[in-house]
Parts: sequence; structure tokens; C-alpha cells
Amino acid sequence: MQEFGFTVPALIDEANRILAGHGRLEAAKLLGLTSIPCVRVSHMSEA
Repeated sequence: MQEFGFTVPALIDEANRILAGHGRLEAAKLLGLTSIPCVRVSHMSEA
């Protein structure tokens, strides 16, 4: 992340819950970042 930045955003749902990208979020926290790029996906069901 420090060298190349974010190459793949995290996926979040309508309630801002992370669906994919938990590891990227934790890495960003370790680097002291306060935000990360995300893509909202609203067409997915609970299943």
C-alpha cells in the first residue's frame, strides 16, 4: 500500500459493512490511514 497504493477497493454493502477487503482495512489501519477506497454493492442478497 505504501509503494503502490490501493489497487483493489474494499466492497461494502448499504449499511457500510465490509463484504470483502477486511485484510486491506487492517493493513490501512496499521499504516495510519483514515479512509480507504470502497465500492458499494447493493445487488447482493444475504445468501
